[in-house]
Amino acid sequence: METANLQKLYINHPKVKAIVAFLEKERNIYLKGLNGSSGSLVISACFELKKKHMLCVLNDLEQAGYFF
Repeated sequence: METANLQKLYINHPKVKAIVAFLEKERNIYLKGLNGSSGSLVISACFELKKKHMLCVLNDLEQAGYFF
């Protein structure tokens, strides 16, 4: 599967849309239980839908590098 197709799946997912709706009301959110690169894909989809800057804080340099 190509990256663009995978990204479209995440952008259209109802839970991602719920996260974006929540971020319209609140400033902070804690995502838990995402495995592998799914965290990066969720945040990327949220960014595409919200079109605003976001700051992601991770536990250490290794996680941040993988997330990037």
